[in-house]
Amino acid sequence: MSLRTFIFCDYCNPSAIRTIEARRIAPRPFGLSGRRFSDGRSWFDGSREQALAAGWSLNEDGQDICPRCLQRGLGTEPNTPEPPNPAGA
Repeated sequence: MSLRTFIFCDYCNPSAIRTIEARRIAPRPFGLSGRRFSDGRSWFDGSREQALAAGWSLNEDGQDICPRCLQRGLGTEPNTPEPPNPAGA
């Protein structure tokens, strides 16, 4: 038995839904690899290091971001707002 690791995009797949039959054999345009985006939910079969090497990214909050969401400009800002700066601080 082997241990498998899956990385899910925190923007387009926050529920961590993995469709097993969505395996893609043919290469994707623009260097995208991994599973097909047929339902708009991105996930990666492999370690975080492998995902980062395949174009995935981490934002400041430690959220995983797929290449497609990066191209759309998501993940460049933290999802959690900074606390308000008290007056005089």
